Amino acid sequence: MATKNYTGNHDLSGATVTLADKAIAIAKLADGTDGELITWDAAGVISTVPTGTSTHVLTSNGAGAAPTFQAVGAGQATYDAIVAASGGDYTTLGAAITGGATNIFIKDGTYTETGNIVCPSNCQITGESFRGTKVVMTGYTLTFGAQNRIQNFWITSGHDSDTCIIGGGWVFLRDMFFENTLGGGSFTTQRGMVTDNNVAQIRFYMENCYFDLTPFSNVEYPNLSGVWIQNAGSNYHYYDNIQLGGALTRNLKAFDHAGNAALISNMNFLNVGKTGVGSMFIRGDNCTLTNINITNGDMRIELNGDQNTLTNVTADDANADVYIDGEGNCVSNAALAGQIITSANAHHTKISNSTPAGGVSISGDYNSIVGSTVGALAGGGAATITVASGAQSTTISACHVDADISDSGTDTSTDYVIY
Repeated sequence: MATKNYTGNHDLSGATVTLADKAIAIAKLADGTDGELITWDAAGVISTVPTGTSTHVLTSNGAGAAPTFQAVGAGQATYDAIVAASGGDYTTLGAAITGGATNIFIKDGTYTETGNIVCPSNCQITGESFRGTKVVMTGYTLTFGAQNRIQNFWITSGHDSDTCIIGGGWVFLRDMFFENTLGGGSFTTQRGMVTDNNVAQIRFYMENCYFDLTPFSNVEYPNLSGVWIQNAGSNYHYYDNIQLGGALTRNLKAFDHAGNAALISNMNFLNVGKTGVGSMFIRGDNCTLTNINITNGDMRIELNGDQNTLTNVTADDANADVYIDGEGNCVSNAALAGQIITSANAHHTKISNSTPAGGVSISGDYNSIVGSTVGALAGGGAATITVASGAQSTTISACHVDADISDSGTDTSTDYVIY
């Protein structure tokens, strides 16, 4: 007797029946509980997944166990939009923002944007990987709104414009890679990979970010800053574990900060600078800089504001200097192949426990250098402390110098050893 595959209604008495594939319509299934899903249990027997509650997500329990609906646990994330080349909700970040999404995940891939993007307040954007997810903003600007959290992807531009604008307070950038590929010194005016657009913004956080300035190799004045905070009202910004640089970058304004009360730690400059010109400008007041490292770069750190503190700075180039042009600044534990210089505008500066191999040059009034080693013992040549004509009431205490100090100042107090 031939086997038949039946569909529809048949009298099956006394017969062996094989149902055709895809023959059972949904309407033929037994009614169940609203919200349950069909599954197979650990024994391979058909079963259902009990319903969860609102906000629960379907969670795999691994091989040999049925899935269950569970509350989102700590460290897990849910998104209201997926950006992907295929299979996602949108194919560009701009389309996701235009569509109203505020919690966006971007899959690995390269996404070329076709217009400016303005993120709303309370927006979160997460990339799948630091270097695998790239958003190309050539010719356009990405603006972050208040309380945005932006993390784990690459933003690139190739245009004479700012790349990213901090458009609100409490913006958090983490695990980000920034670059501008225009090159050739073609910037008509100063631009920033990240900037406040000269609008005061309070509390901006940046952590584990890298700024690639490589396209500006050997360009003397490219006018591009990795970070450019222009407004003195952009206060209480925090930076930790930031790297700026690339290969042979002749960038003069890599980090340019006018805001007050910034906390800057673990910032590294690689192959950045031009002798005698600042690449790290601190124009604001009451900023704290800790663990600043300059590698293979003849750049200058400039403290142009007042009451700033620079601690634990290293520089391995003989032309890498610390230049002080404000009042009440403090420099300590500075291990420099270059110099520490105070201008005629720098008063009440305190330099302590430092080893500037290139020497110390003091101008201005009421400045002091304490417990420091200058010159050969610090790894340099014949260097010493020079007090300029017109400098008043300089204090030199417990210092070691390579040669007798050069003092043309007034009321200088000295306590030093020539080695």
